[in-house]
Amino acid sequence: MTKVAIPIFQNRVSPVLDSCKHMLLIDIENGAEQDRETVFLGDMSLGERCRVFTKMGVTLVICGGVSELLANVLKGSQIDLANGIAGDVDEVIRALLQDRLYLPEFYMPGFKPNI
Repeated sequence: MTKVAIPIFQNRVSPVLDSCKHMLLIDIENGAEQDRETVFLGDMSLGERCRVFTKMGVTLVICGGVSELLANVLKGSQIDLANGIAGDVDEVIRALLQDRLYLPEFYMPGFKPNI
């Protein structure tokens, strides 16, 4: 099973992972969504956020922008990162499940994602 974390703001991928308040967690198995839940992150520090990801078993974070520091902490925690992604959360999840997340329609403006 894969557990994906997506920072959310008003049903869209939040533009900055480091300061988002809500995170959508999605369990994916055999190419299909099995479960989802929203976690409130509030004003957690970067270290606290990473500990939450690790504790929840997150294996992939899909986000817009992310600081180099947090990207490196995630990488050090064996969590894959797909950053530079924008769009409606449900559309992004469908694109992930259909292996279409690399399409330019999901790029943040002025950004080529790291997928």
